[in-house]
Amino acid sequence: MDTYFHGIWRMDWGLGNPNKTAALIAILMVAVWGLVYIRRWGFWAALTLFTALGVCLIKTFSRGGLIALAVGMVPLLWKTARPWSKRKIAAVVVSIWVMIGVSVLWEAHERLGQGVAQEDKSITHRLELWMKAPRMMADAPGGWGLGNSGRAYMQWYQPLDRGEEYRTLVNSHLTWLVEFGWPFRFFYIAGWLTVLLLCFPSSNVGHRASNGAFCVSLGIWLCFGTAAWFSSVAESPWLWIVPSISGLAVLFARFGNREWPAFRLWILMGAAAMLAVAGLWVAGSCSKSRNIRCVGGRVILGQGVPGIWVVLDQETMGDSHGKALRQALVNRSQTVGVVRKAGDLPPGGKGTLVAGGRWTQEELAVLKTSMSDCGRLILLNPAFTPVDLELSGNMDKDRACKLNVFFGAYSQSPAMPAWNDLLPVQQIDGAGNFMAGWADLIFREICPP
Repeated sequence: MDTYFHGIWRMDWGLGNPNKTAALIAILMVAVWGLVYIRRWGFWAALTLFTALGVCLIKTFSRGGLIALAVGMVPLLWKTARPWSKRKIAAVVVSIWVMIGVSVLWEAHERLGQGVAQEDKSITHRLELWMKAPRMMADAPGGWGLGNSGRAYMQWYQPLDRGEEYRTLVNSHLTWLVEFGWPFRFFYIAGWLTVLLLCFPSSNVGHRASNGAFCVSLGIWLCFGTAAWFSSVAESPWLWIVPSISGLAVLFARFGNREWPAFRLWILMGAAAMLAVAGLWVAGSCSKSRNIRCVGGRVILGQGVPGIWVVLDQETMGDSHGKALRQALVNRSQTVGVVRKAGDLPPGGKGTLVAGGRWTQEELAVLKTSMSDCGRLILLNPAFTPVDLELSGNMDKDRACKLNVFFGAYSQSPAMPAWNDLLPVQQIDGAGNFMAGWADLIFREICPP
């Protein structure tokens, strides 16, 4: 789907996302300067490609891409041969002014300047997401699961008065650090430090082409890493091609020259990775109002052992089940456990068990076992019948008293008549298969404050 800024199309090169395209263009803009170390005319070819790609970068209207380019050019400017000829300096100035002129022509400077002269919600929302990342890591030592970072944030951390939807944390690094556990977090940070250490230009490598490969590769990886910080762009395999090729070039150069970083640098790299992980853990653990835990597929809200367990059903409880529970717990002190499937329920007593919707035969077997362990069973719009739970009209009073069944007045569940024959079900006015106030219903009528 095409995206626009003030009616002007944002270039995406078919990647479907201007930010991913901007990251790719920025990487290529750094990579083209490798031509300088290959041919004498390489500077002019590189500058021509750099300018053309720069125009494309502006057309994406991506601020993260521009910042990534600026960071990626630092090693090249630092290690480039001096003195610079006046002719080359003049050509670079012309190139910059061409890109500035195109930016003004397309009004790209208006978007690129947002967040500097005035508040920009895109930046504000990113900062809110990133500030919660350490706490999300500490709350889930084993990670929230691949592809679940955005959903976990919306359900358990997003302010209750906000409704923005997120697939990721709009940051490739933080997204993966949140989705996987502490071992991965250490190796991920250590991996990036290893790449930067290997690409760092070495004074012992005297060959100009080899040293140039180091500078360009370091710039490419810095550009890539910076772009991945401002958006979830690293999930695109296209963006890994150029950095991977440049990394292989560095390895060939190091093998050929038999020159590797000193052992003490490897020790420092490992120590830096450990300090970074420790810093994330401390920052997350020291967060105020930590009352969320995610362990073994279970999310627990509150302190202590949960007295209520909820088996989620999206049709009945909706996409914002986490927010609904947090809202219902604002003025209550109960501890609630949440699982997505019955198999994740813990063994032993469960206090109150809340379930409903459609269940497989395997899940029904777990539910039948759990019924004897829980103090009360609450069913919301169950699509299964009493027979599926081996319940009959002559069940004892004690068993009947701890069973509560709720249906929406407009529920389409075919099991409603069967439950009506077993015991008086309670109908919720105005509700159908989806019960908007299901969490308040549980706490207000079953577990009052």
